[in-house]
Amino acid sequence: MVLDGYIPEVRVVLCNNGSKWNQQAQQWIEQSGLSERQVHWIHFNHDSIVDILRRTKTVDDTLRLVGKAVFEDFNFRRVVIGKVRVAEIAELFNRHHDMLLQRNIRRYLGVHENRVNTAIHATLADEHSRENFYFFNNGITIICKNFRHNALQGENYQLKLENMQIINGGQTCKTIQQALNRPYLFSDFQNTFVMVRVYELAEDDQSLVTDITYVTNSQNLVDLRDLKSNDAIQKQLEIGMQDLGYSYKRQREQGGVGAATITSTTVAEAVLAVWCESPHQAKFRRKEHFGKLYDLIFAKLNAVQAIIATLIFRAVETRRKKSISSNSPYVSHYIAMLVGRKLLAKAQLKLGQVDHRNFTQLKEILESNADLFHQQALDDLSNALTQCYGKREISLQQPSARFRRGDLLEML
Repeated sequence: MVLDGYIPEVRVVLCNNGSKWNQQAQQWIEQSGLSERQVHWIHFNHDSIVDILRRTKTVDDTLRLVGKAVFEDFNFRRVVIGKVRVAEIAELFNRHHDMLLQRNIRRYLGVHENRVNTAIHATLADEHSRENFYFFNNGITIICKNFRHNALQGENYQLKLENMQIINGGQTCKTIQQALNRPYLFSDFQNTFVMVRVYELAEDDQSLVTDITYVTNSQNLVDLRDLKSNDAIQKQLEIGMQDLGYSYKRQREQGGVGAATITSTTVAEAVLAVWCESPHQAKFRRKEHFGKLYDLIFAKLNAVQAIIATLIFRAVETRRKKSISSNSPYVSHYIAMLVGRKLLAKAQLKLGQVDHRNFTQLKEILESNADLFHQQALDDLSNALTQCYGKREISLQQPSARFRRGDLLEML
């Protein structure tokens, strides 16, 4: 699984009927050398059991707003919009934990398993960017049965909330709690705020609560490709390909089709398979191409490397679509990787040497040896599968599972 790109996560749950471990034990944990990103230490005691049993209890608490706030009566309901210190949110969750999320459609996805939560945590940890957290985050939506405040104050209101629930922004809240509960992050969070929307809804508004919960959690997500489309790497690739007679499409809405048109998604898939030699991730981890795998694919990539990888991948895909082999849906990315190896060997080049000076040479070698490279790659792949299964007859599911894993690479 590690070869496949999975990162193992271990949760160590220490149970007793008393207090959490002391500072000395905490120092032992910190000195163990175990990664905080992968090993989590959890204390579970009788209070934890009580918390579980009391989850049906309503949450009544006070929320302190900072500065001005907007109060409005709308359609027989009341609304308040204001800003709250992130430390206030962390303390709120320290007191009530997941009881605040009973009506939220998702449980916490974790910091390192979710790219958005990772970004939230990174912003809070950075002393230079945390003060802009209010502008970076979409905010938190809270519903309650009733809220009260002193309308004569003018600002810095204290809201007393009855039966409060967080229906949107639960991931933000839990990440804030986790980040601020780490001792090394307890610095100055006085100027770190998050926007809060509070809706006062009656008990007979259950259908509206459901609708709000669904709509606020199901709006269109921005594709990672769109987020990366304007960075320097993508713009350099566009300029470099244009000089070589190709059109590079960084964004989804950009039009244009044809052999000279190359999209960023195709480049990501082709480069990951051909030059990064991770064909299983290229095919089965497309959602991460512009996320966790982005730097691996694009950090050192130039326009010629991107074009050559795309030409290889396109040629292999064209042959696959014409093939009647039962394994054809799975082998393209592996064959493309092997063809890339053979091309560099034939040209007597290393990947780092591939640039505009040898673009024409590489393209000619690829075109004149396409059939040979493809057949040799098929033979290599066939030999690798024979090592795995011998010469016995195998089902379609077996090679499918093998191609999804990274262990086949060890035989190629």
